[in-house]
Amino acid sequence: MAVDGAREDWTRIHGVDQRAAFVEFRHDALRRADARGAGDGPSASRDGVRARQRGSACADFVGDTSSVVWPIALRACARFCDATGRARGEGGAEGEGEGEGGAEGEGETRARTCARAREMVITRETRVLELGSGIGVLGMVLARLGAARVTMSDANVGLCEANANEDGAKNLETKTLLWARKDGECWREVCEYGDALEASGGLPHLIVGTDLLYSQTRETFSALADTVARLSDEHTAIVIGYEDRGDWESLATFWDVCEEAGLFGEAVPFSDDDADDDLLLIRLRKETTDRI
Repeated sequence: MAVDGAREDWTRIHGVDQRAAFVEFRHDALRRADARGAGDGPSASRDGVRARQRGSACADFVGDTSSVVWPIALRACARFCDATGRARGEGGAEGEGEGEGGAEGEGETRARTCARAREMVITRETRVLELGSGIGVLGMVLARLGAARVTMSDANVGLCEANANEDGAKNLETKTLLWARKDGECWREVCEYGDALEASGGLPHLIVGTDLLYSQTRETFSALADTVARLSDEHTAIVIGYEDRGDWESLATFWDVCEEAGLFGEAVPFSDDDADDDLLLIRLRKETTDRI
């Protein structure tokens, strides 16, 4: 893995310079990725993705979303690349010995694709919904790994849409999506989106997000949990990267509202590295297929 666009000075946060004009993530697994996921835009490269970022001091700062990369997003990129690369085998292609990719039912079943996504393995069948995409680095990486479709969503998708357009990946799209509680004003829109997904291929195999839980209210947590529950079924892999900033009360509140929404799971260390003991991987599953 390599991350460019960062200076070696005090402005770096866990190795990330949020003042840099862009951030680039590179990994060997992207070099070997399915060709249909490779971007052909002006910022595309053989083994990586590049995304522009705009800090709060930038004249082009984008409000209502994160317009800079956060460290855990890059760690999530690395975890997906590592796991997918291992699953494909050194120098090999995903699916060898398991039948060619293709329509679901001809290749892997939904349950199998979701199970692999839970282990952070992306296949040709994987449909991904990213929540809180920010500048779009993670979604771009998952698209480059060869997912069937990656939808990056946020309250404001201006910057991640611009980055997606520059990357040029054909399996990458953006959508404005506001989280909503079941009794909230945007709940109808969430349900309509879920209906549209079911009618056009099915709910995502993987719902993913990073740094979604920092400094949020209970109402926002409820909106996030209800939205995730509506857009998932009992097979869907739900993976959230979380950086501990000492706010364990908020995390406890998140677990409470998840249970209310019918979501259950666990939080595990992001890696065995002691230096990463403040990074957690939250894996959730929906209890039943009952519609909310």
